Parts: sequence; structure tokens; C-alpha cells
Amino acid sequence: MNIAFILPQNIIGGGQISVYEHGRRLQSSGHDVVIIYREYVKGRDEIWFPQFGLKHLAWDDIDLKTTRYDVMIATWWETLYDIFLFNADYYFYFTQDDERRFYEDPNSYKIRFCDLTYKLPDIGIITVPKWWKNVLHKEGNKHIGLAPSGFHETVFNPAKRKPNPNGKLRVLIEGPGEVWFRRVADSFKAVEGLEGIEVWFKARGNYVDPSWKYDKIFFNCTTEELADLYAQCDVLLKMSEVEAFCLPNVEMMACGGTIITTNFTGHEEYSIPDVNSFVIPIRDTDAARNAVIKLRDDRALLARMQAEAYNTARDMTWTIQTQKFEKALLELVEIYKGHDYSHTRQLMNALLDMKIAIEITEKSKQKLERDYNYLFAQHHRKEYSLFRYIGRIVYRIPVVGPLLRKIFSR
Repeated sequence: MNIAFILPQNIIGGGQISVYEHGRRLQSSGHDVVIIYREYVKGRDEIWFPQFGLKHLAWDDIDLKTTRYDVMIATWWETLYDIFLFNADYYFYFTQDDERRFYEDPNSYKIRFCDLTYKLPDIGIITVPKWWKNVLHKEGNKHIGLAPSGFHETVFNPAKRKPNPNGKLRVLIEGPGEVWFRRVADSFKAVEGLEGIEVWFKARGNYVDPSWKYDKIFFNCTTEELADLYAQCDVLLKMSEVEAFCLPNVEMMACGGTIITTNFTGHEEYSIPDVNSFVIPIRDTDAARNAVIKLRDDRALLARMQAEAYNTARDMTWTIQTQKFEKALLELVEIYKGHDYSHTRQLMNALLDMKIAIEITEKSKQKLERDYNYLFAQHHRKEYSLFRYIGRIVYRIPVVGPLLRKIFSR
């Protein structure tokens, strides 16, 4: 089949890697796979993309009138509005998380448009974690395939594991520091000032808070370099508030390390509390700190947890997981064979026009607010300067100055 995945941007993250890994294995099994980027920034993460060997297209380089695919697959809620601009036989949705949770403002229009994507009865779905599949079933979706995330077994394995020569417990913190629900700052707070540990930080993006204390920092790692990081660290500290699955946790376990993870949705796919990992409440930095101290002070416990973590992860390879993805995909093709998408196409195109109009309005409001605040600040600054200048003169006047000081000092 000729399969096109639409990704919102050419960036690297757990969700994108799932698409790339499934895509390259689907291509190896005989399908023609292309990645379409809704927003393509030339030069961004060029280290990563060639490794997957997939054809990719920028949105602006596509002729929507002449381009046709057998299967269009949306991978983020906004891209579900885009797939109906293409001609295809099948329109499916690879949704890895409840993306309504990604917005701090509960009144955001984006939440409402996102919510609609989970309520379309004739869109076949493939998802990653069981919890999300169950939620989607409750929201009325009947045809949902399950394909968990995995790891690249030839890269992520314990063969390269090295003990820390200085004997300290080496803690790895990983994530995009500017994304509020990843709670990277919580991880740094949990280990702050602890003796007998080393902190390594694998940044996703360029944001780094100057208050964060670490011994080493890493940017733009290749897959092999990332696996080497995992192999050199004892434990991954992951304190996210929102995750669907959290691929770094599994990759760390596959490399023979253990994890301290918050109890976000999806952790139950691989973590067994106090056996292969420590599972702590969200935002509980004290619990995280205590878990780090336990592993620092009890190396026998650390070794047991690391062994159990590897035993859990070793059967979660991409080779196995993509077989599940392909099976789910072919089942959806059979279910929707000959399906008429014309009504859904009209609905989604009308909603897309509405969404674009709201986005334009929101941007105009934000610009107006910025301009107003700037002008007010300038005006206020001039008035305040004038007031202070006059005040200094008035306070020098005999009798008046002392009287004003007496009044305002009360």
C-alpha cells in the first residue's frame, strides 16, 4: 500500500519516533511510506531523519489536487483536519495520547477542536497504550487497533553498560525543559544538593533553566549516542505530569538501567512498582528524592531493579510492535473497504475553515494586546517621569515640603 503519515513538524520526540520506526518497518515489509510535515523547518534535526530512510515532503511542496495515497494517517489532532484535503481510499488516525490534556487553559478553543477528533464514528484508529484505547471506546469509537511503542533492540541493549568509575550513582534527567507537563524542573529539584550522585541532563530542544544543576548536558543526540547515555547512567528520573507511554523509560530499561517515574497514564505498561522501578506520585519531589537516596545507598537493590527492568523491556522491540501496527492497519482497511467518506470530508473541511478563522482572530487579539501593553507602558513611563520631576520641585518648597512628608509618612 501507498501510506502517508502527516506529522505536525520535523522535530524529534517519543511520538515522532514511533511514527518513524513503524514507517521504516512498514516500508521494509513492502509498503511505500512517506512522511508529510505540516510545518517543515529546513536544517532542523538533520542528524536524525536520514537514519530512518524514509521519503519526506514539506507541505508547501505538495500539489493537493494531483497527489493521491491509498492510506492517509493523521498523527496529531490538528493533522486529522488536514488529511481530508488529500485524495485517498482510507483515512485513519494514529493517536498516542489524549491531547486535550496538553493545554493549561481549560477554555482554549484548541481543546474543543481536539475533542471533536475523538468523536468521529467512521475514522479507524490505532493507538499505543491500553488506557487510551479504553477511553476512546467509552467516547464511542468502535474500531481501535493497539500497537504499543518499543525500542530498537540492536541499539538499545545492556551490552554497552559501564559502571561509573567514581562510584557515584549517576542519575539521568531527560526532556524538553520548556514544556510544562514534562516537569523537568521537578526532577532537578528532587536531586538538588544530594551528595554521592552525578546528574546528567539530556535536553530536548535548547531551553535550559540557569538554576538547574548538572554535571553534564547533552544536546541533539543521535540514536546511538542516546543509547550510550542510557548505558552510562544508573537510573532515569522521569517526573512528567502527562505522558501516554513514555518511550525513554522503556529505552532506559532495555539498556539495563532502572527508572524512577511518576504515575502518569501509561507507566503501567512496563513499570512494576518496587520490582523493576520506583513509581511515585506526580509532583512529589520528596518521594523522588527518597527513591534516589535508596538506590544510592543500596546497590544490591539497584542491581535487582535493573535486572528486572531489562527482563520486562526485552520483549518490547520495534520489530514486535510494528507487526502489531501492521496487523491493526490491515484490519482497519478490511473494515472500511469501500467506505464513503464524503460526509466526513465536508464536515472536517468546514471545521478546518472555522478553526483557521478562529486562529486568525486569536492572533489578532494577541497582537492588539501586545501593542496596547507596549503603548500603555510607554505612556505610563512618561507620565511617571513627569510626576517624579514635579514632585522633586514641590518637595523643595518651604512649609509645603515638610507638610507633604508628614502626610505621606503616616
